[in-house]
Amino acid sequence: MIRRAHYPVRSCQKICRDLVTVALPLLVGACLLSGCAPSLREIGEINIKNIQRIKIGDLRSDVVKRMGSTTVIARHGQEVPSPYKTKEFENAEGNPTEILFYYTGTTHEGSERDHTIIKEETTPIVLEWGVVVGIGWSFLREHQDIYNVGFLD
Repeated sequence: MIRRAHYPVRSCQKICRDLVTVALPLLVGACLLSGCAPSLREIGEINIKNIQRIKIGDLRSDVVKRMGSTTVIARHGQEVPSPYKTKEFENAEGNPTEILFYYTGTTHEGSERDHTIIKEETTPIVLEWGVVVGIGWSFLREHQDIYNVGFLD
């Protein structure tokens, strides 16, 4: 004859309650301490994928929706706002222009270690009248007479 163990319902409820009130917070705390936050490299990779989906003619609101508008805290506490920087001005043709700079990756030796972000690690998205007219540093260099990219040095 096989005997079955009898477990009262209350003990099962207590175990579940203990898991939720004790084990779950410990697990979340351990996750945070172990580095579940994204690294700078991971943030850059996500932004690159999102930028690849932006097209000339997209509205500013579409860009912000696609890229997000919150600050992400990277693994080592580095704050990475989205966009990382913005620059508003009137271009040489008299059009209101905004450049949104998004962090897209580490390029200088040790940037993951020292948690600094330099302009070469961003990708500019250029808007005129709230519409995307160009993406990337090569676009800005090709049109430096219109956008006066000297201010970026």
